[in-house]
Amino acid sequence: MTISKSTSYIAKINIQKSIKKYLKHHSSPRRLSHSLQVAKLAKKLCVHYNVDPYKGAIAGLGHDIARELNPAMIKYFADKDERSVSEMEISNPLLLHGRAGAIILQNEIGISDEEILTAVRDHVLGKPGMTILSKIIFIADFLEPKRDFLSHESRKGLLMLPLDKMLLQVIIMIFSFLQKNNYPIAEQSIHMYNHLKEILNLSEKI
Repeated sequence: MTISKSTSYIAKINIQKSIKKYLKHHSSPRRLSHSLQVAKLAKKLCVHYNVDPYKGAIAGLGHDIARELNPAMIKYFADKDERSVSEMEISNPLLLHGRAGAIILQNEIGISDEEILTAVRDHVLGKPGMTILSKIIFIADFLEPKRDFLSHESRKGLLMLPLDKMLLQVIIMIFSFLQKNNYPIAEQSIHMYNHLKEILNLSEKI
């Protein structure tokens, strides 16, 4: 199903119910709570940035639908999109859970809306030139209020920034966490960071 202004309210609610049902059977209560919070924040950001809020709610709710599958199953679903897989993704299949999630939403839930599927696919590593919805889901995943690594004041300040500046700050915080814990940074994520720097006319790149 493609979500548009003509899609009925009942249809949009039924899609969300189907995703919640799937999450209750395949994810922990903690993951479900996180997904509900991401959906709520994404919906709010979509209203602010003139994107269909139900697309934000559906993408936010479904973004981690494959997150707690075992690595072999994540790889199995991700392979179905027939996209290239990096060496980093091969060694850490969890990085593919966005791609796997998009396949599950398409095949199990019946979502054919490419904007929603792309946002779910993009939320793990990001990419240069993301859609507004993809940026919103990437941000909401990090800034949802149940995350305890940010104070209320810090979160509020970030959410007041223009979208691309907000996204850049989120990326910087993610990179800081990865570097602090000696985790590698995906080349795709670095390209996204540098692309944002160009958009915002900031000189420093990685």
